[in-house]
Amino acid sequence: MSDSQKDAHVVNKPPLLHTLAGNIVAITVAVLRTRFTMQVDWIYWWPYIFCEFLILQVGLQFMVEIFGGQNKFSQVPWDLVFRSAFKYTVIACPMLWVVTIYINNDKCGDLKGPVAYFCPDNESALGTVEVQDMWNSDTAAWLIFLPLTVIKVGIYDLVMDFFFYVQHRMYHEIPWLYRTIHKLHHTHTHGKGLKTWHTLHMSYLEVFLNFAACHFPALIITAMLFGSSPLTRINGLDVGIALGYIVLGELLGHADSTLDFPIEPAQQLFTMLGFPGYHPRHHALHHTATTCNYGKRGGVWDFIFGTFVEPEGGVGSWRKARDDHTSRSLPSPRSSMQSLQFSS
Repeated sequence: MSDSQKDAHVVNKPPLLHTLAGNIVAITVAVLRTRFTMQVDWIYWWPYIFCEFLILQVGLQFMVEIFGGQNKFSQVPWDLVFRSAFKYTVIACPMLWVVTIYINNDKCGDLKGPVAYFCPDNESALGTVEVQDMWNSDTAAWLIFLPLTVIKVGIYDLVMDFFFYVQHRMYHEIPWLYRTIHKLHHTHTHGKGLKTWHTLHMSYLEVFLNFAACHFPALIITAMLFGSSPLTRINGLDVGIALGYIVLGELLGHADSTLDFPIEPAQQLFTMLGFPGYHPRHHALHHTATTCNYGKRGGVWDFIFGTFVEPEGGVGSWRKARDDHTSRSLPSPRSSMQSLQFSS
């Protein structure tokens, strides 16, 4: 085996610059999306989101290759990149419009802290009248903004990933669902080395179901948990930050590499709580083995339900680790049902 092949089997901790760059991308997307959804007419969302997703697919893939030490950039399949951007725009824009209505995005005059600077009615939002209650003040909103945002995004990720885990595992456990909905995503990427532009190589139906059956229910549950208080309720900036990290996580999750990076603060929180980290190589292994690592936003649910598997190998050739102590195996829904029928 050559030295270059040996190096491909080594998992590298990402340089600080890589983690910093990823967070800058996510926050930039978050700020721009918040501004568009709160200050710009919805008709202009479409060209912006199309161009944004187009640029991110290519830019993030090259970023991974640069920090991964590759000497040659991947050839960009522009037809796939453009189709993915169009698909994302067609599904995401209407969904985002529904979300802004649900969270009363246009009624932000009572909000304070960073989100107030995105509110069209910012004169009332910034509060020209002195507020007597310190817990409903602009100072309090700024002080709790960062920790509260991490908690909000963490809960959102956890709930969304549960719905995604169930949906994704059903695709693989039920043959007709796999053939009808999910097969396209695997036929193009299986064993070829994932790239960011493979993220949305799937049917319009599957993209819609990812939003409607995973993201939207998670938003509703998270919004219910944080109530209607101006200090804590889900607002346009919260949605923008969540979407910024979602886009980053989805695209980087399909950029097969040996880099080990939990870039998102909420994902780092899960890792600190003792759950296994979930990185591009884990999802790349799923595209090879298909019966493990069903989650997307972390290894929490895979670990709980026994489908988390640590990979070994290298880019384009990941396989299940033979000495993986984190891997467990629970019976599939089908085998459980068969055993119940037999025992009865």
